[in-house]
Amino acid sequence: MTDTYQDRIEIFELFNVIDGDTAEASARVRAYHVGAGDKAHLFEESLAAFEAKLIRTREGWRFSHFAKPLYVMLGTQEVFGLANPHETEKITEN
Repeated sequence: MTDTYQDRIEIFELFNVIDGDTAEASARVRAYHVGAGDKAHLFEESLAAFEAKLIRTREGWRFSHFAKPLYVMLGTQEVFGLANPHETEKITEN
């Protein structure tokens, strides 16, 4: 929990397939975030998936691919306390 919102995340399907030194993993996820304090009237709920391909190295398993398709989003990302949820953070060089 943070100062601006609370989370509830449910994983309702999980698949793992290991074949030698390669693996695939996927999960279907429902995430629900509700605002706190002055953002208590806001929420964001999403249905998504985590899809990964992995390879085994000398150092252990490493991702070769990771995707997070978003199927449904309800509410607003303002629940996260972002000034403009549609603007990406800009990195400036010194």
